[in-house]
Amino acid sequence: MTHDINKNRGGLARIVAFVREQNLLIILIALMIISTIASPVFFTVTNLMNLARQASYTGILSIGMTYVALTGGLDLSVGAVAAFGGVFLAYMFHYGLYSGYVVTLSPMFPTPVIVLVTLLSGALFGAFNGVLIAKAKLAPFIVSLGTMVAARGMAYSLAGGRTIFGIGPSLEFLGSGYVGRFPVPVLIWLGTALLAQLVLRFTVYGRRIYAVGGDEESARLSGVNVDLYKISAYVISGALAALVGIMMAARLDQGEPRQAEGWELDAIAATVIGGTSLSGGRGAITGTVMACFVLATITNILNLVGVHPFPQQVAKGAIIIVGILMQGLAGRRSKKANM
Repeated sequence: MTHDINKNRGGLARIVAFVREQNLLIILIALMIISTIASPVFFTVTNLMNLARQASYTGILSIGMTYVALTGGLDLSVGAVAAFGGVFLAYMFHYGLYSGYVVTLSPMFPTPVIVLVTLLSGALFGAFNGVLIAKAKLAPFIVSLGTMVAARGMAYSLAGGRTIFGIGPSLEFLGSGYVGRFPVPVLIWLGTALLAQLVLRFTVYGRRIYAVGGDEESARLSGVNVDLYKISAYVISGALAALVGIMMAARLDQGEPRQAEGWELDAIAATVIGGTSLSGGRGAITGTVMACFVLATITNILNLVGVHPFPQQVAKGAIIIVGILMQGLAGRRSKKANM
C-alpha cells in the first residue's frame, strides 16, 4: 500500500514538474483552442501566417533583449533603434551619404552595403548603451531610456519629420517574400533564434553570458572580461533592432520614424514571460520564442473579435506584471530547494 502511495505521489510530482516546465506550451495550445472557438477565421493558414509574421518582428527584438537580460541588463531603446534603422535605410536609398536628393530610386551604394551599414548603425547604438552601462556603471534603465529618446529624435531629424517613401524592389523579398508558404521574416526570426540558442547552449561565449548575469563578481574573479560581455550583449540587441527596421522598411517600402513605438514593451514582456530573469543568469531563447507566439496569439484573437487597441495595451502591461510576479515566486522556490 505504502509503495503504491509513493508511486502515485511520484507520478503526480512528475506531472506537476512537466506543467511547470511546459507551461507556455500548454497556455499556447489552450489559447489556440479558445481562439478557434471564438473566431472561425483564426485557424486558417492565411491568419496563422500573418500571426507568425507579426510575431517575427517582436521576436527578433526579444532575442536581443534576452541576451541583455541574461547579463542583468535592460534595453529600452530597441523600438527606437528599429525605427532609426528603417529611416536610415530609406535615407541611404534616396540620398546616399553625401549625394543630396536623388530623384530616381538608384541608390548611391550597392544594396548589401546599405544593409550592412544600417546593421552597423544599430550595433553602434548598442555599443553606446553597453559602454555607459559596463564602464561608467550607469543604470541600464536610464541609459537605454536616454538612447531611446535620442534614436527616435535622430530618426525624425533624418527623415525631416516625414515618411521617406520608395525603397524599391531590391529588398522586397526580405520584407514580403515567401519560401513555400512561410513568410521570409518568420524564417529569419526562427533562424536567428536557433542560432542564438545554440550559441548560448554550446559555446564558451554563451556560458560566460550566463556567468556574468548569474554572479558578476565571481565571473570577474574567474578571469571573465565582464565589461566586454555586457557590451557585446547590447551590441547584439542594437544590431537585431536595426535588422527589424530593415525588414519593416522593406515590407512597407518606406522609412517611418514613428515605426515600432512601444515595441520595446512587447520585447520585455516576451522575455519575462519566456522565463528569462531580469536580474540575469537564468533564461533561454526557446522560452522567449514561445512567449512571442503566446503574445501574438492574444493580440491576434483580440483583433479578430474587435477589441480596441488601447485595452490591448492594458492587457500587455498586466501580462508583464504577472510575468515578473511568477519569476519572483519561481526564484523563491529555487532558493528554498537549494537550501
